[in-house]
Amino acid sequence: MEEFLDIFCVPLHKINLCEVALLSKERNRSDRRYYKFIGRFEFVPPEFVWDNGCYERLIEDRQNILNKFNSIEEQSAQCIKRKFTRKMRSGGEVKKVDFEFVFDIIPRRIINYEFDASKKKMYLYVVGYGM
Repeated sequence: MEEFLDIFCVPLHKINLCEVALLSKERNRSDRRYYKFIGRFEFVPPEFVWDNGCYERLIEDRQNILNKFNSIEEQSAQCIKRKFTRKMRSGGEVKKVDFEFVFDIIPRRIINYEFDASKKKMYLYVVGYGM
């Protein structure tokens, strides 16, 4: 497990954003609205993850690993920023709403992960914020 946690002590290279979903709308102390997103990121983990069913043990021990993510120091984060426009309808009227979201790919923001052994890929679910 320690070898697996070492993956997250360095910036993750070649990580791709697959999907983004809106979790909630909230207001900060100065009454400014912000949005909370969850992003699904895909990357290819080191080969040892696929050896001897290691990924299966990582799935079984998921909660313990997610708790250990909080104790990993943030050496450097890979920050992904995107801006997109979404059309929304209200009362028969179509409005365009711009969202800008930021994902800091750091261990404490990872809320879940999963593996796809057939494609040899790992998926991380990361919390991000936007205005």
